[in-house]
Amino acid sequence: MPDAREGRNSREMKSTAEKAALNDEVYYWPDNVRFLVQGVLFRVPRLPFILGSRYFTEKHELHSNGVEAEPVIHLQSVSAPQFRVFLKFLFPMPSNKPLESIFTKYEWITILSLCTAWHFPEFRKLAIQNLDGKLAELELIYVGRALSIPIFVLEGYKAIINRPKAQIITKEESAAIGHEAVSKLWIIRYQNQIGGVDEELGRELHESFAEELAELERYDEEHRADPEGNCEWADVGGEGGDKGEAPPGTAGPAMAQAAEETKADNGTPPEPPAPAHSSNLPEPPAGLGGRDHTQNSAGKWPASDGEQEPPASYPKQGDVTQDDAEQRGMDDGEADPEPEQVQLATALENLKEEERGIVEQLRDLKSRRLTLDATEKLEGVETARRERIEEELREIAEVKLAAEQLTRELETANEWDALDLQGRLEDAKDRRAELERQSAEKEKKEHGQIVRWNKVGKKHKEKALAKLGAELLECQIKQKETVERLKQLGGMRDMSPSDSIGKEGADAGREDAESSTAAEQDDPRVAERRRKISEELERVRKAKEVQLQKETKLRMLEEDYSKKLSKVERLLSQPSSCLPKTTQKRERKRDDRAKNLSKTQTELKEVLRMLGALGAEEEKLENELRLL
Repeated sequence: MPDAREGRNSREMKSTAEKAALNDEVYYWPDNVRFLVQGVLFRVPRLPFILGSRYFTEKHELHSNGVEAEPVIHLQSVSAPQFRVFLKFLFPMPSNKPLESIFTKYEWITILSLCTAWHFPEFRKLAIQNLDGKLAELELIYVGRALSIPIFVLEGYKAIINRPKAQIITKEESAAIGHEAVSKLWIIRYQNQIGGVDEELGRELHESFAEELAELERYDEEHRADPEGNCEWADVGGEGGDKGEAPPGTAGPAMAQAAEETKADNGTPPEPPAPAHSSNLPEPPAGLGGRDHTQNSAGKWPASDGEQEPPASYPKQGDVTQDDAEQRGMDDGEADPEPEQVQLATALENLKEEERGIVEQLRDLKSRRLTLDATEKLEGVETARRERIEEELREIAEVKLAAEQLTRELETANEWDALDLQGRLEDAKDRRAELERQSAEKEKKEHGQIVRWNKVGKKHKEKALAKLGAELLECQIKQKETVERLKQLGGMRDMSPSDSIGKEGADAGREDAESSTAAEQDDPRVAERRRKISEELERVRKAKEVQLQKETKLRMLEEDYSKKLSKVERLLSQPSSCLPKTTQKRERKRDDRAKNLSKTQTELKEVLRMLGALGAEEEKLENELRLL
């Protein structure tokens, strides 16, 4: 008995200690909650739902202290695989992979859809970030419209506008996007292709889809509400009613951080905004329809039959749904709604239906007006394009005329250049011939074949001629003396004059040689004089040869300069085919060649005069030599 009493006292002391203990402000969570989806029961901690969305918490009364510690909430607007994907995102398992690689594109769309419908703004931002760059054109437009994401809609519109010219918008795509939107896109795309600026594309889209983007932006602002004001620790009570009392559970680190940030907020949160209504949106494109693209609990893709399509729209605040009715009927101690509230809800629903009908009529009227405006804009664009084409054609014609004129001027310039080049070529040929002649002369001089003729003045020549004349007379006198002496030595006395004359005529050459030899033997001065005359005669002949060569050269130069001068004068006689600059150049050439020709002719006259003098001197020396 004492042992039993001691055990009871120990338990009482433990109970008292537990009641006196303080619960941790962050890591002591409330009780769990159970969800029934398509016959599948899920049991998870309710704190992440309370911290993530006040709308979801208020709708399913997760923060109330009911009789049942773990209420069962029936969700009929979502399939079990879709809800499993959402719980997989809300309660991630430990993994080395990053969060964006754990889920597929269609799983992220499912997460985004449920976060939008149940007002989980922070999770919605994360899903939008992970879907950025993964959606196709039509997927961007459909998801952006259905889930109130204007940036997705704009990106889809831009992708369609920036398609290649050969890729058109098909009938199926037009039906999925909407004929009104397609007509606007056609106009913007046409304007952009005929000379639009990429920077103006965003402005055109904002102006053309201002109403749609404003509505999506309004719903997007509502869904971006900060969850910090959507949760209260005071409303999170357990079965015992203590603040923060809850059984242990599992949740991601983001939930603990959100709880720590909102632990001091005890005020009454504002009324949650209603989600975007998408009942008027077109059907999703192929591949993005109602099929469930998530995995089941076994890790396999479920079959297409038996799956439920995601809702086309999500309930707004104040709507009485089947989930609300069933949930309220299952909660113990909760009374049925009053008849007045039911009537007011019905009237409100009717007003909403009327409002939707009026909105549809307004859209039809706007579509017709936009179609007329689009037609007028297209006509204006066609007119502007036609005028622009005509202006470009005129510019092309002007360019062609200018090109033809430049071609003609170029041909004329080419002709002038050809004539100028021809003259330059002839000058080069002349210079080359002159250099060749100078080179030949130089070679001859190096071999000793030319001896310069020392020009002697007139006085020196007269003195030389007088001296030669005196020497000639002296030689003649000596010749006579020598002949007389020879006659004496040869027995000229016995011979008759006729015989001596005949013998002298017959043996003239022999006698001259003998007499010359005898004279040389008898008088050394005659031999010396004869030698000097022979040397002088040789010198005169060489000088004459030099002057003859010079005469030949000067005559060739005279002929060449005459031809060039005639050619330049012929070119100058055609002023229509010459530029002023070319004409001046040719006139300078003509003057230079005329000067060269005159100089050559003067030199030629001097050479001819020298040749005459040398010829006379050569003849005189030959006569004197014959006398000796």
